[in-house]
Amino acid sequence: MVIFILRSFSAWSLTTFDVCDFAALQLAGVVAIEYMGGPKVSWRPGRRDARDETECTPDGRLPDADKGGVGKTVRHIRDIFLQARVQRSRNRGLDGGSCVGRCYTDRSGYSGPWTRSETSFSNTFYTELLNNTWTLKVWEGPDQFEGKS
Repeated sequence: MVIFILRSFSAWSLTTFDVCDFAALQLAGVVAIEYMGGPKVSWRPGRRDARDETECTPDGRLPDADKGGVGKTVRHIRDIFLQARVQRSRNRGLDGGSCVGRCYTDRSGYSGPWTRSETSFSNTFYTELLNNTWTLKVWEGPDQFEGKS
């Protein structure tokens, strides 16, 4: 749906208002979240691009998807949020962004949706996290858990 919105928005906005693809993608995300029943998000186009890499977030400040095993990956994510002084309870709130979408092996190495309702904005991520029985997936990819219920 986001790709459809992006293509539709880009077709007229890039010529009419000279909006960059990233602003169109942001707007597509805002529209998609509202369409799926999520909150109304205030949005305005535009941002200042970085002049060079010195203005960008340095490597190591955002979590990596895989550090070679469950324990190492969990520790890495905790360390990243600890460096940013994010409390554990707020870290769980940030995890809720995983309520929409899925993972793709060609991007993260992981495969599958985050929840059974990957196109709905809801608390399904948390209810499935707490209510499912989780086991390690048997496959040729990185350590990944599957819910059995």
